[in-house]
Amino acid sequence: MTRLNENICDQLERAAELLREVAVSHPRGIGRGASSTRSTMEFIDVAASLEAIVKREKRMSRTSAGK
Repeated sequence: MTRLNENICDQLERAAELLREVAVSHPRGIGRGASSTRSTMEFIDVAASLEAIVKREKRMSRTSAGK
């Protein structure tokens, strides 16, 4: 598996923050005919996935560095 550098992890964390902000600020969804529940939950799910990727990468980095 390809290792992610710190800059990419920072960008993923910021993207997750932005997705959560959009989900909260647009509870009725984004775009024409958007389903509020689906759109909001999709943003939250993607944010959680990005955060999980970063968390796993940081854990793997600590393990390989012997910390």
